[in-house]
Amino acid sequence: VLKGYAALEPARKLLNDMMNEAIMKKELETVKCDEFQRKQIKILDELQTEVSMSTSGSAGSRSDLLKSQQMIAVLEEVKLPSARDALAQHAGRCKGDIAALKMQLQIVTADVEVMKRAV
Repeated sequence: VLKGYAALEPARKLLNDMMNEAIMKKELETVKCDEFQRKQIKILDELQTEVSMSTSGSAGSRSDLLKSQQMIAVLEEVKLPSARDALAQHAGRCKGDIAALKMQLQIVTADVEVMKRAV
């Protein structure tokens, strides 16, 4: 058993060894933490890029949706009623034309009967 100042040297060496080991462990953990942080930042950057691209894509889709809704409104409010009116007018003209053609057919049929009797 060492006494006096002689006992201090082994204790100092033990403390220095423990301190050096603690410093090495701290440095190792710092390196590990730095690497982990770099990886996480890279992942976050990639995710932010994906979010930005998705946001941009959704903005474009929203724009397309608004254009489509606007086009539907124009079709429903302006073109569809005028197309229905045009269809109704056409159907009316067709009825008139059909009636006129039926009358002409009756006249031609009657003329054919008269010609059959004359021959």
